[in-house]
Amino acid sequence: MFPFFSRRARTGPATPATPTSTTSSKRVAARNAQAAAEEGTLNSYEMDSSDSNSSSRRYSDESLPPGTVRLEDAGVSAGRGNGHLILQPHPSEDPNDPLNWSKKRKFVNFAIICYYSLMIFVILDIGGVAWQNYIDELDMTDDELNITYAVNCAGLAVGCIFFIPFSLKYGRRPVYIVSTVITFAMSIWQAALHSYGEMVATQLISGLSGAVSETLVQLTVIDMFFVHQRATMNGIYLMMVAIGGLSLPD
Repeated sequence: MFPFFSRRARTGPATPATPTSTTSSKRVAARNAQAAAEEGTLNSYEMDSSDSNSSSRRYSDESLPPGTVRLEDAGVSAGRGNGHLILQPHPSEDPNDPLNWSKKRKFVNFAIICYYSLMIFVILDIGGVAWQNYIDELDMTDDELNITYAVNCAGLAVGCIFFIPFSLKYGRRPVYIVSTVITFAMSIWQAALHSYGEMVATQLISGLSGAVSETLVQLTVIDMFFVHQRATMNGIYLMMVAIGGLSLPD
């Protein structure tokens, strides 16, 4: 009845497309493709297929600089967070993984490590308080005592080269124990020494064993805590270092 509303194809030869209409179609298609690409870049996220119980969306990290991880699943293209924290690194299924430990166990272990760091720096720096006694009782000169301090610093500089590979191979705890035992033994020897040679030896060995506290603690923080927690834990560690190296020896 109304042929102009019919969906049936009209008979007759097809009208060829003009160059102008073809060019316009290409421009429209290009603009649509560019808009789709921009929209895909702004809203670049992917479903976490490894977790069947999770319905949250996780941003793709392909556009981030190397070494950068996302700590928040914002879920919007404008970058406004909705408070969904992403745990980095992702913990494994192993219950013995330190990342899966309870908060109490983590903080107890970290408290022991902080006390270890505190005492190591006290022992390394407290020798200067007794320098006058060494001068009076053992006839040491200021130059000799300065050399012993330099030897201690040399031990601190190279100690990690010897100990850290063992911590990576056999674990952190054996290295902590060995470092504590050696430093404790050197403290006893330093209290009973009678010669300049003994002074140099105790300072060198103490520096080598005490160097562990300047590197292994950071590795332990990486093992036990997520990325968003590490700055706080490192700040606590540095506070222990400051107290042990600057406050207590005085």
